[in-house]
Amino acid sequence: MDPSLETPRLLLTPLTLGDVGTLRALMIDPDVRRWAAEGRVLSEARVRYLTLRSLATFQRHGTGAFGLRLRAGGAFVGYAGLLPAHAPEGGLELGAGIWPRYWRSGLASEACRAVLDDAFGRLGLARALACADAPNFRSLALIARLGFRQIRTAPGTFGAIRWFVRERP
Repeated sequence: MDPSLETPRLLLTPLTLGDVGTLRALMIDPDVRRWAAEGRVLSEARVRYLTLRSLATFQRHGTGAFGLRLRAGGAFVGYAGLLPAHAPEGGLELGAGIWPRYWRSGLASEACRAVLDDAFGRLGLARALACADAPNFRSLALIARLGFRQIRTAPGTFGAIRWFVRERP
């Protein structure tokens, strides 16, 4: 079964090892990494490991990280997906990152909605988690638009990390 997804503007396909270079370029962009990977510049080896982890998550859970490409022209926009959460309660955590030139276009919302709809529908996932650093207003606004509710706050690299949950509708 092909886990690829489509939205009006995007094609979402599972990240592969062929995406490592493009994904690393996105992840080391100063505006993107500001809130990702605790602000560190990720090595190619680390991005390769994360991609392999995503592929394993697809095998185990039927979902993982998707590469986002524009339907018109095929440009790589970023990624979105559900991966094992780094939270005491476990489960799958929504994550996303897109190139700054696509910020404020609604593409992150569009991609995350597709990922959540697929997980709650096709996979029957009962709930999904999300988190963001308290100063990361863009991610917090996206999480709110997606219908998550806050469940706790924990210490993090940039101050407080706010954790959220969304149950299957």
